[in-house]
Amino acid sequence: TYLKALSQGPSPGVTDTTIHFATIVSEGVDPSKRKAMLDLLDVFFREKGADARGEARRAQTPLSLESRKHRAYRKWELHRWELRGNRDTWAGQLEASYRRQPVFALLSGVGMGSWQPSHAFCERFKVPCLFPNTDLPTITETGWYTVYLSKGMTLEAEALARYLRDERQGGLGGPIVQVFREDDEGVVPAATLRRALHEHGIGGVRDRRLAPGEGATVSFWENLLERERPAVLVLWLQEQDFRGLDRLAGRYAHPSRIYLSSSLTGGRTQAVPLTLADKAYLVHPFELPETWERRLYRMKVWMQAKGIALTDERLQASTYFTLSLAGEALMHIGGNFSREYFLERVEHAAENALASSVYPRMSLGPEQRFASKGCYILRFSQAAKGGWSAATDWIVP
Repeated sequence: TYLKALSQGPSPGVTDTTIHFATIVSEGVDPSKRKAMLDLLDVFFREKGADARGEARRAQTPLSLESRKHRAYRKWELHRWELRGNRDTWAGQLEASYRRQPVFALLSGVGMGSWQPSHAFCERFKVPCLFPNTDLPTITETGWYTVYLSKGMTLEAEALARYLRDERQGGLGGPIVQVFREDDEGVVPAATLRRALHEHGIGGVRDRRLAPGEGATVSFWENLLERERPAVLVLWLQEQDFRGLDRLAGRYAHPSRIYLSSSLTGGRTQAVPLTLADKAYLVHPFELPETWERRLYRMKVWMQAKGIALTDERLQASTYFTLSLAGEALMHIGGNFSREYFLERVEHAAENALASSVYPRMSLGPEQRFASKGCYILRFSQAAKGGWSAATDWIVP
């Protein structure tokens, strides 16, 4: 059964001298994020093409351990697959790009909304996709070729549901109200939280929706607090949406707790007005603030040496992790350019990769396609490094 799942010959995208990769960038991505990822990719690929480590020479050394270790060396060539226009056309755009130049794998990538079009393409053409920068991965029991950093917004909602269940058992009661905008980044976690709480025996979650582009004004928050009187307020919103809420903090004793998404706010202290600080909690699937800098030290040294500006720590760290892990996996496949074997080597290497990501615990195995599987709940703290301290241990829902 295992052998039948493997390719019958060398996978496309590899020649005697070159291995072709692609990265996906969709229309609508913040230009600063696009540049942060592509700058890092370009430098990494340029270094691979220059063979700075002498891998090509070492691969030619006869009958040596070095030759076996480095015989998979090929010049890396990067292709940018830019997705434009209506999402319904993205599948066709991806297929056209692939037919022009087949690639061995997709590395990193960044997109707006769900990653589903790219996920479906990879399943159809059996192209590995390593760790795209998305908070909205495709979650399915049958997906094989795309490997994600985490479940993103879905993971945050599931971890929060687990935490709220424990808090209810500890005596925290009252209405739970969640506020979200009617886009993928709001609808997905809101639906997940509602479902997960129901599974934990907690019903009656109330939803307040904002239309895309609708502002969360002072009157919006005033109306919500007057009508709903929430004990727990869950905000699947970005930083700019909180600004009306802080002006009402002194007028209402409720809510007693406000939960924010680290993915949407960036985990920044300044995302929370001081008037709300004593009630604020952060659902945080990343490394703790006090160890964040130490974890990213290796990447920052490399970027500084290469003259790359540090503009988006999370995205750049994830991209660097992806590239380093891909290089490590290729080094160990010994010239057997099978995509499935490549994915197996990625599974083996993820937990002990030299490059660190922003996620504290990364591991993969057969049928596991989400490397990081948990979250912290952080409590706002002006005294703590980064403005937040852990209120819980690592929660794996």
